[in-house]
Amino acid sequence: MSLSDLLEIGASFWRSAGDEDFHEEHFAERNVVLSTCVLDKRSVLATVSDAQPWDRFDIHDPSLIELGGKVEAATSRATGRCDENNDEYEANILSVYENEGDWQLVLHQQTTVDRS
Repeated sequence: MSLSDLLEIGASFWRSAGDEDFHEEHFAERNVVLSTCVLDKRSVLATVSDAQPWDRFDIHDPSLIELGGKVEAATSRATGRCDENNDEYEANILSVYENEGDWQLVLHQQTTVDRS
């Protein structure tokens, strides 16, 4: 898979905050490692429904890490703003996808950038 394809999936997660159907389709069936915890797919979907959509987001400095076979990773820095708190958010991101017929997220890490 190309870097642009992986980044489009990643951007779709930003655009799809609160959309359980999108997350159902793109999260792996097995446990998914997120920034602060390990969740099964059911738990991920339960938390997604309360997520607020992002007012805007930008993805910077993307790169592809070819892990071999059916596994690919994308790294980037992202900035965004959510209407809920109107604060600027910035993070370094690593997302790992596995192809089991289609590309599904198996690991997602966001490390917040300290802007002070």
